[in-house]
Amino acid sequence: MNLELMRRIDEEYLKTPFYGWPRMIAYGQGLGYPINVKRARPLMDTMGLCARCASRSIHSSSKICMTVR
Repeated sequence: MNLELMRRIDEEYLKTPFYGWPRMIAYGQGLGYPINVKRARPLMDTMGLCARCASRSIHSSSKICMTVR
């Protein structure tokens, strides 16, 4: 069942790479899979998937730029 779910997540990720684990949970539940955060996050980590979106930069008082994920 994990391999089938991973395949479905991968297919959806190729269409919508900006979806993170919360939307993938909703997608999986919409397909009828019993999925929650404890299952979605490790599967996406195993596949090396993360949401592709613009990162915000935070500037501290010492002018060091850090990217928040």
